[in-house]
Amino acid sequence: MKTFFGIVSMLFFCRKCVDKKHCPHLIFGWIARLFKTPDSNRYSPSELFFTILGGILLLIPPQFWLISNNKLLMLFWGLIIAAGLLITLNLCNRCNHRLCPFCRNKA
Repeated sequence: MKTFFGIVSMLFFCRKCVDKKHCPHLIFGWIARLFKTPDSNRYSPSELFFTILGGILLLIPPQFWLISNNKLLMLFWGLIIAAGLLITLNLCNRCNHRLCPFCRNKA
């Protein structure tokens, strides 16, 4: 499931990046160079929808198992929040793909 979400995010987001050579998301940047950049770098609503759906499908299944162990549940969500903050505040600030909805480097 995690591999599927990683591939989907690369197909929908990383392959449309115009600055793959200077990608701060190291592994995704290296792999994204293998994909041809499409003519349009804008994201369609269906691409955004399926990426969000993939993220939800990645997060929900472990909840049924983790609900029985509160410590692991808190650890899981703590790591998810930490990863989200790290990506949003660090990597997305250095990304130069202005059309990405997560890009915070709009200047």
